[in-house]
Amino acid sequence: MCRPITFIVKCLPRLCSPFQTRGNALVFIIILGIGGTFQNGFHVTVISSPSPYIWSFVNSSWIGRYEETPPAQTVKLLWSAIVSMYAVGGLLGSMSVRCIAGRKRAMIWNNVVSIVAAVIMFTSRGANSFEMILIARFLYGFTAGLGANIHAIYLGESSPKKIRGMVTLTSATFISIGKLSGQFVGLREILGREDSWNILLCVSTCFSVVQLLTLPFFPEAPRYLLIEKGNAEACKKALQSLWGRGEYKLEMMEMVLEQAAIKGETSKSLLELLRDRSVRWQLITMVVIYGCIQFSGITAISVFSFDIFKEAGIPLDKIRYVTLGIGVSEVLTSITCVSAVLAHKITKHSKTFGEAKFVNKCMVETAGILCPESKSQFEKINLSRRTITKHVEVIGEELKKSRWLQSFFISTG
Repeated sequence: MCRPITFIVKCLPRLCSPFQTRGNALVFIIILGIGGTFQNGFHVTVISSPSPYIWSFVNSSWIGRYEETPPAQTVKLLWSAIVSMYAVGGLLGSMSVRCIAGRKRAMIWNNVVSIVAAVIMFTSRGANSFEMILIARFLYGFTAGLGANIHAIYLGESSPKKIRGMVTLTSATFISIGKLSGQFVGLREILGREDSWNILLCVSTCFSVVQLLTLPFFPEAPRYLLIEKGNAEACKKALQSLWGRGEYKLEMMEMVLEQAAIKGETSKSLLELLRDRSVRWQLITMVVIYGCIQFSGITAISVFSFDIFKEAGIPLDKIRYVTLGIGVSEVLTSITCVSAVLAHKITKHSKTFGEAKFVNKCMVETAGILCPESKSQFEKINLSRRTITKHVEVIGEELKKSRWLQSFFISTG
């Protein structure tokens, strides 16, 4: 067993006690995860493996409809649209979070939309329609955007304060597992073949069905029950159902204080949020951090990995295994980050953003390998990485003050 996993296993009893032995929390986290950020991670990577088959399908569909070979640029444009419609749907889905009424109900209906998307995707091949792929990808994006945001909110509103951060952090682990799963089922030995690409793109719906059938047996988010519905008894029962017997007076008192603080206030629209000077710095911080994550190229590598490694000269029959290795490394990195958070909580030994130095070093070294002609410039950047890390630490401290803003963003590519 690797060191990070061993550390997590040793620390969990100390951190989660007395919550881990009673209640349905662990099952709840898993069920919520497979319909939440897992879906986002899966759809980001699964589109890479069947990309040559989708190109061929678009080409043959065009010929069958118009009886002429489509221009290469047209096929490329349609393929780009198929990829990007997922991001468009994700954007609209994430913006729809403020319109939902009830976390559990929203997740259930989100699964219904995912099933509809799977039906459209599955029948697109028989109907010889690439437009149906576009529609399905848009719906998949919408469900991933909405589901990922609700996932984080649902977890945060259902967890006792003592372990809220650790529980919410599992959403990042599920997105990594989703990416790895998309790469795994895309192997040629499983569903990565030309005769099954439409089935491959529907696999995630199996997890949506599981959540659709099991989530109704779990309670609504306790915070939603108390603050939005004003039902203290239902809130207490929900906490006991998830985390075991207890009074949970501290958690409920915090909710009551929050309810009093926001009494009479209305939810802010996007425009109102942008105009609010009280959260201007926090908002800029979040935009910069999430923007840097997206512009790092990780999403492009996940989506276009087949084409990227093909251009790099990797044999076609080995590309899918290389992408699988990327997924494994991302899952291990996620587990390592969880262990770092646990170490901070257990030992109280703060090394805030110390890992950022290591990440910065890796980024600079990787850039130097990919662009050897610019090695001297990257060495200069490497010398100044401590200064960069100091700025990141400042941003991190501000981020701690504005955790509620994190639910406003989603990594849709």
